[in-house]
Amino acid sequence: NPSLLEAMASQAIICAHSNVFNRYPLGEEAWYFNNANDIMQLINYNPPSGQHKDWKEKNLEKIKNQYSWPQINLQYEQLMLSSL
Repeated sequence: NPSLLEAMASQAIICAHSNVFNRYPLGEEAWYFNNANDIMQLINYNPPSGQHKDWKEKNLEKIKNQYSWPQINLQYEQLMLSSL
């Protein structure tokens, strides 16, 4: 999901639909919703100070270490070499 990766790279606090495609890259570093009622609860939620302080940093590290082009290219190269 390119827009999700962009949000992670921009160090946004993310509120995402609860599905495997969002949960896999985000892990615990996001708020999740399943339906419109969940969204309303999140809009009205006043989190304790610092609850999501390190989410932005952790998501940025994931972008650098797992989803950067050099890392992706390396993984493709390793895959191709392993099939020789």
